[in-house]
Amino acid sequence: MKYLSLILIVAFATSSFAQKVDSIRVGEPFKAFDQLNFETYEFEVFTVRNGKKSVPIRMKSSTKAIEIDGQEYVNISHEWNNPQMSGSFSALVEPHTLKPVSQIRHSKKGKEAYRFYDDKIVGLDSAIDNVATDYIQALSEPVFNFEIDLETYSILPFEEGKTIYMPFHHAGSQYTEPGWYKYTVSSEQINVDGLGEVATWVLHTDYKRTQPTKFWYTKKDRKFIKMEAEYKGMKIYKVRRF
Repeated sequence: MKYLSLILIVAFATSSFAQKVDSIRVGEPFKAFDQLNFETYEFEVFTVRNGKKSVPIRMKSSTKAIEIDGQEYVNISHEWNNPQMSGSFSALVEPHTLKPVSQIRHSKKGKEAYRFYDDKIVGLDSAIDNVATDYIQALSEPVFNFEIDLETYSILPFEEGKTIYMPFHHAGSQYTEPGWYKYTVSSEQINVDGLGEVATWVLHTDYKRTQPTKFWYTKKDRKFIKMEAEYKGMKIYKVRRF
């Protein structure tokens, strides 16, 4: 009887642990996809070093459902037009899974256009004036697009104490390789300008011990609120304007 009790305890503990750890692979439908916010909003990006705040860069994010040749997609775009810098990107993903299809980025480098496949990311040769035509990044498995992390994180299976693993890559990056990243979930009541006191989910990651970062989302409707990160003594912030 003692052995049976021990087996039941171990089985329960194992089951509870499994429920708290989730590995999300590209191509699997997100259960919370229907809660993805199809909207346009603005947020600011700025840094703080030695107590001095940089001039904020105003950015606009837009998530839309579109159709191309009878096929449904989600188009996620960010744009920023400021005296200090300007640019934009537009990422195309499949609905329900957010599996990346393509992305076009405009910056001081010029136009960078990429096509995502299961085994590689390549320069989009059909894009005119693409400075990334010769780009190729081999993949051991499909990855999510790091450029749309704010939107991707918003529909994760949030649960207090949960650990989540996901594969990501930033197309065109010269500093990071495709790989899996670890995230943990907690919750917090915070005061938000324009909203008051809000119940939030907090997503924690350190990007493989390089940059401790936290993201806040409203529990009510999964809206992005803010991001705080630390990198080499500098604080980095993204703050939504409500």
